Amino acid sequence: MQGRPPFVEFQWGQTWSFKAVITSVTEHFTLFRDDGVPIRATLDIEFLQGEIRNENQTRAQNPTTVGKAGYRHWIVSEGDTIDWIAFTEYGDASKWRYIADINNLDAPDRLRPGQALAIAPLP
Repeated sequence: MQGRPPFVEFQWGQTWSFKAVITSVTEHFTLFRDDGVPIRATLDIEFLQGEIRNENQTRAQNPTTVGKAGYRHWIVSEGDTIDWIAFTEYGDASKWRYIADINNLDAPDRLRPGQALAIAPLP
């Protein structure tokens, strides 16, 4: 097979998904029937995200769905605060304002679990 590998779409719940290429899959069987047929396994999957260039597809609607060079994203978990995210990403909790500005956050003290934040390189 020549050309680019096919894209897959990973979806978690109703609100979060991304398109990527699978670069690695490792399977480990954890449970077998008496006759030896595997019935449970765990998988470790590595994805490579990138902008999909296909004129038949619409452009990304959310500014965090297509990354810029050097940008990463952070999916907010229960209990995350913007200053903690800034400390984790930049080693400096006072950089929370930079994250708020990049993401146009009107209320940075009210992050929602599942919310995606762009993490930009520091200027």
